[in-house]
Amino acid sequence: MTTKKEEDEIITHWQQGRRFDVRNTKDWLDLVIKTFAVGALVATATTFAVKTLAPGWAEIPATLQALSLEVGALRQQIEIQAPQVIEFKGGIVAPDPTVAQGESITLSTVLRRNVGCDTLINVRFFDHSNNTISARYSYTTPSVRSPVTRQFSPFSLQVFVPEDLPVGTYSYLPEILPQDCGVYQAIVTPMSDPFKVTEATGG
Repeated sequence: MTTKKEEDEIITHWQQGRRFDVRNTKDWLDLVIKTFAVGALVATATTFAVKTLAPGWAEIPATLQALSLEVGALRQQIEIQAPQVIEFKGGIVAPDPTVAQGESITLSTVLRRNVGCDTLINVRFFDHSNNTISARYSYTTPSVRSPVTRQFSPFSLQVFVPEDLPVGTYSYLPEILPQDCGVYQAIVTPMSDPFKVTEATGG
């Protein structure tokens, strides 16, 4: 059986052993290991919470450019409270996902046109190699007007690929620009399925 003095000496020794000594490498190493352990635990818990409570946010775009693009398009759609010239149901499909430079690719979608005013299309290509819009190769063209209907219906369109658009993987991401259309304003369409641009035939 220990005496009171021996118990005090044991407690004092234990307290001294738990003190952090800035000159002791072992104490610093112990601190670093504990810090990383706690950080890993917090990161794991945060990831689990995000995937459980908000699974949509778990699919974060790979780059800041892609995130900025998605946020910008979403903000534009939210800010436009006026009815849209064209409404899309689903995305834009590329039945044949390969096209040569200087040729046209056929794309399909399901849409509903709400008003018959003229519209221009700002044709834009989203480059999947760097997650940016290839602004240098954008161009504006009159749209092929779909009929005004109350129901959604299939619609096909031809998109010309510039001869100098670099070989790679792209998506079609145009802007629809109403002309003298009252409250109807420009909108960004859904992004099309990716398609490959190959070298010009005979090039």
